[in-house]
Amino acid sequence: EWIHKPGIAVSAEHEGPKLNLDIDYRFERRLYQQDLHDDTNVSAGSAALLWNALPQRLDVVINHVRTETAIRSIAAATPENRQESSETTAGPILKFNPRGDDELQFQYEWGQQTSERSSNDSKTHTSTIRYLLALSPINTLTFEGINRRVLYDNRFAPDLDSNIGQITWQRTSRNTEFSFTGGYNQTERSLGLDDVDGAIVDFTFDWQVLPTTTVTFTGGQDIRDRSTFLDEARFLTDRSLSVSSDLADVFTNTRGGLAISRQLRSATTLSFEFTYDQEDYEDLLRDTETTSVALSLTRRLTQQTDLSIQIRQSKQDFTDENDEIDSFSGNIDVNWQAMRRLLISFGIGYEDREAASNLPNRSYDELIATIRFTYTAKE
Repeated sequence: EWIHKPGIAVSAEHEGPKLNLDIDYRFERRLYQQDLHDDTNVSAGSAALLWNALPQRLDVVINHVRTETAIRSIAAATPENRQESSETTAGPILKFNPRGDDELQFQYEWGQQTSERSSNDSKTHTSTIRYLLALSPINTLTFEGINRRVLYDNRFAPDLDSNIGQITWQRTSRNTEFSFTGGYNQTERSLGLDDVDGAIVDFTFDWQVLPTTTVTFTGGQDIRDRSTFLDEARFLTDRSLSVSSDLADVFTNTRGGLAISRQLRSATTLSFEFTYDQEDYEDLLRDTETTSVALSLTRRLTQQTDLSIQIRQSKQDFTDENDEIDSFSGNIDVNWQAMRRLLISFGIGYEDREAASNLPNRSYDELIATIRFTYTAKE
C-alpha cells in the first residue's frame, strides 16, 4: 500500500520581556491509494505560553499538547486502533519574595484531557502552594503541597481527589545536573472505590563524563491517572513504543532509564538507550511491563547529507491479559539538503512483532519505504 501524506508543519517562537511563546505543530492528510483504510486528517504538536502579567508577581501559563497513540497497545497499530489525545492546561501563578532569593508561589491550574474515540475525557483542577528555598547559587530546595481533582465525563469512571506533599532538590554544576523528588500521594476515589496512596520518587541525573560523552540516569515511582507517553506531542508513526490511551483508572507507575551519547568523531554520534516502564492498575486488568533497548548512529556524510541508523529491541508483558509481545525494529534514513529551503529524505524501516498468543492482529512483520519532501516557507 502507498500512503500519501501531504502536510504542513507550523513552528513559532517568541521571547520578550512580558511574553514567551513556543508553538510546534504538524498536520497530515493521509491518503490510502488502495483504499484499504479511510482517508483521514491527523495532527500532533504542542504550544506553551508564559505571560508575565505583573513583573515578578503574577504569571499566566497556558500549555497544550496533542499526541497520536494506539487505543490498545496490545494490538497492531492499524488506523482503526489509533486515536489523537490532547491535554490543555491554563492558570495563574502568584509570586512573593519573603527572604533573599527565596520565592513563595500560589498556583491554580485548570485542565482538560480529551480522546478522539475513547470515553475517558476529563477535567482537572489543581491548586499548589510552593516554596523555593535558595540554598546556594547551584542548590535549590522546593517544598510543594498539591491538591488535584480529576472529574471524568464518563459517569462509570471514578473521580479522583489527590493530596500530594513533596520536596525537590535541584543541583547544577559545571558537569552535572541533578534533580530528586520525594513525597507522598493520597488519592480518594468516588463510586465507593478504595482510596489509593503511595510514595513519590523521581530523579534525573545528567553527567557530562567527557567533553564528547554524556550519561543520563532517570527513574521514579508514583501514582498516575494518565501515561506520560501522552505528552510526547508526536505521531504514532514517529514512536518506537505505543501506549494504551483508552483507560480511566489510577495506576502505580514504576520507571527507569539509562541513556549514553558519545561523539566518536566530529561528524559521528553513537547513542544507547535503555528504558523500563511498568503500569500497575488498581482495578482494571490491564497491567503492563515494558523493557526496551535502542542503539542509534548519526553521521554527517557531506555538508548537505546526513545518515541515521537505529535498531530497537523491546518486550511488553501484558500480565493480566496473558500475553507477551517481543518486537524488533530497524530504520535507515538519509537526509539530503537539496536546496537551502528544500530537504529530501529517504528511509527504509523494518519491524517484526511476535506475540506469545495466537490471537489475530497481534503478530506481524512489515517493511516500510518512505520518501519525504520538506520545503521551509520561512525561517
